[in-house]
Amino acid sequence: MRSNNIGNDKKRQVKVLCSGDVNGNFKQLIARIALVNQKAGPFDILFCVGEFFGPDNDENEKVINGEIDFPVPTYILGPCCPSTSTYYPAESVEFSQSLTYLGKKGTLMTANGLLIGYFSGIEAPAMSTQVCFFFLKIFW
Repeated sequence: MRSNNIGNDKKRQVKVLCSGDVNGNFKQLIARIALVNQKAGPFDILFCVGEFFGPDNDENEKVINGEIDFPVPTYILGPCCPSTSTYYPAESVEFSQSLTYLGKKGTLMTANGLLIGYFSGIEAPAMSTQVCFFFLKIFW
């Protein structure tokens, strides 16, 4: 009987980790990733959906200047609130080898062959209340 797989090629399972609000608690996030990686990993990718930056400007600057490394490739969506929106560029940017801001909308094809569609950010200021939205769709 012939297999549909060519040779011994099999799709490798991709392990995705998702986080909600980080609120600038970068050291806590890194420690949590290390713990989860140790217990159930290794994870291939982390998506932070929620408010990533926090009130500590110095820590935020370290992140955007690439001075803080994350243990797995980390992708952030946002912004979620006007007070931290200045840390998010208009377009996608790689803050470091391990941290990328995806931008407001688009698709991402990971090295593992995962296709991710996303959009995020703060609704238009014309609305009576601020609405923060995130959408992440993963195709395999």
